[in-house]
Amino acid sequence: MSNEWISHLPDLEWSLIEGKWRPSLDSVDHGSVPVLNLVRNVIDGNIKTALESDLARQLLTLNHTSSLFTPDGTFNGRLDSYFPLKFDVHDDTTAELVRLAVAVACLHAFLQVNWTGPDLDITTVDILTLPSPPLAPLTNEILSAQAIVELATGGEPAYHLAKLPELDHGGISEPI
Repeated sequence: MSNEWISHLPDLEWSLIEGKWRPSLDSVDHGSVPVLNLVRNVIDGNIKTALESDLARQLLTLNHTSSLFTPDGTFNGRLDSYFPLKFDVHDDTTAELVRLAVAVACLHAFLQVNWTGPDLDITTVDILTLPSPPLAPLTNEILSAQAIVELATGGEPAYHLAKLPELDHGGISEPI
């Protein structure tokens, strides 16, 4: 895999911020470099495709799933403690761009599901990778409840009516 795309990194980052593919990137063959394909999917609004990509699934891997719940069945610790946000790619630049693209995709998904529409046919459990099953079943309801607790400010659950608040959580992406 060629690293020629790295010279376009500032334009790729700005494209994610602006939400549009910059003309200077037209010369980059994004189909042959998985991270560029991920970025293009996010920019083009193909959020489900982006979050279901191999790179996103590798990044959204839960570690230590055997200790996810306490013996009484409550969530053990913070969501972000289970996401290493590390994975094997050939360089740090690729890793950082994947993290950025997945974070932007999560935020877009959260906004789309809760405000702008249309609804996404996606759940958080669908996009997470679980190397080993937790002792108790992991459900979207459990993830959402835990995210609401962790996103509360001054005891006020700001996201209690939101769908998929875990997509706006620091464990998966940086809070907005």
